[in-house]
Amino acid sequence: MAIGPWQLVRDEVASGVLAAPLGFVADGSAYYLLSPTPARAGSPAASLAAWLREQA
Repeated sequence: MAIGPWQLVRDEVASGVLAAPLGFVADGSAYYLLSPTPARAGSPAASLAAWLREQA
């Protein structure tokens, strides 16, 4: 038995290596990408922001 964040074990749960018989509980934590200025379309920062949104 273990307690851990879903983000660290989601691939293992999806593949069946690990099981989450009671599911997961949202803990209210979040990640934020901050920038002093808006990212220009097509810039590396905009690409990073888009990729992060896909991961959510």
